[in-house]
Amino acid sequence: MTDINTNSEEHNVDQEAKYWMVRTMGGRYYKNFSDDGYIALGYNEIDLKSINALPRDLKVSKLALDTIVKDRLDSSDEKEERNIGYISSMILKFCMEMKKGDYVIIPSYSSKLINIGIIAGETYEYTGPAITGAKQCDFKKRRPIQWLKVMPKSSMHPAIQLMMTSRHPITDIGDYARYIDSTLKDFYIKNNESNLILRIDTKEEIKMTDFFGLYKLLELSEKICAENGFDDKANDVSIKVLMESPGVVHLIAKTAKILFAAGLLTVCLTGGGLNIDSIGLDLSTKGLIESISNYMDRKEDRAIKESIKQSLDSLQIRTPQDLETSIKLLNTINKTRNSY
Repeated sequence: MTDINTNSEEHNVDQEAKYWMVRTMGGRYYKNFSDDGYIALGYNEIDLKSINALPRDLKVSKLALDTIVKDRLDSSDEKEERNIGYISSMILKFCMEMKKGDYVIIPSYSSKLINIGIIAGETYEYTGPAITGAKQCDFKKRRPIQWLKVMPKSSMHPAIQLMMTSRHPITDIGDYARYIDSTLKDFYIKNNESNLILRIDTKEEIKMTDFFGLYKLLELSEKICAENGFDDKANDVSIKVLMESPGVVHLIAKTAKILFAAGLLTVCLTGGGLNIDSIGLDLSTKGLIESISNYMDRKEDRAIKESIKQSLDSLQIRTPQDLETSIKLLNTINKTRNSY
């Protein structure tokens, strides 16, 4: 188990959550989904009441739904007849396999924009006024979505961009989970591992000496942990780097405190403002914060801090937003930055 207690779900990513991509009919329904907070699937002939009456076992329900689809869709349409199994599979994915708390990605026209959200409720059936208009979504089976982020596809990890080549209405994208997690969060805990994402904004060539400065950051974090009685080691942290600029440095550790400390030091050294209102911290974590605050005020360690800061500045490391909005006890740091 990870050893940091936040008393909050803010930094935790549910390891049971699944990840899905839902198409928007070539972007036609992107604005409907994005603006109104839902995703939808067609085949209105198959009503939700019939789906809810199916057995909960997916294999059994698939056979039963095949029969319903065959009976209700136009049997004279050879293409529909040939795709009965495929249609049933899409409906079952949408109504049964997708769950509240799962993550969803939708693309705009030509996939220029990507929305990432979380399923906020169960499947419902639209029963409002008749829908008209070429770009108005008339799909009745819907799921509410809380959109978390909208961003250009070009700014996302190349693996996610490759994922967008799937043309299915609904695609299980669980293999891309870590890229989506690191797109949404700068600091998170999942599968008993803590993750710190440092985003590189420089467009210049990256020097190896800059990464040496990042290791110094981890060594300093180890020292601060040791002062508080924690055995977190810099050598226990693994690193994944997208070696492009801009790019990302993804740090992973079995224990959370060393990366928590590294993230806070990064916030301090990049000049981020801090706020702790939304998170409860245990006493050990507060001890780390106090140690970091004291360390930043110690003039004798100026050379180490300057070395790390030069690396962060050279890489143009972005302030980790998840920590910037989570800690308030270090608000005084910026007032004393000029003292070292």
